[in-house]
Amino acid sequence: MSDMEAWKGKAKIVSPQGNENLEALCKNICEEKNIEKSIYHASWVEALRDELYNQYVVINGILYDVSNKQKYDHNHHGEARRIDNDTVEFNLVFYNGGTCFSEMLECAINEVK
Repeated sequence: MSDMEAWKGKAKIVSPQGNENLEALCKNICEEKNIEKSIYHASWVEALRDELYNQYVVINGILYDVSNKQKYDHNHHGEARRIDNDTVEFNLVFYNGGTCFSEMLECAINEVK
């Protein structure tokens, strides 16, 4: 059943190590968490998005680790503010029948860039 959702928390950039690209970064995280890429996943990025959608979000080719994510009573809005170069604090409210958490977070992060 669709309903209004309100979330607040932080999204911190997960920086690749050395020459690591997004695909390798997602593969390493999946392997650390014992997640395998199935035949339904075209990439490790897709596997991470499917299996760890409550913890990680990929926005504009950048991987974010979501923390302190909590539901709260809401008014309809969405906003974000940059805390430092790697971390964005967010406050999102949306109807989950028309969008999802990662889409709302992407819109909020794109507004603060």
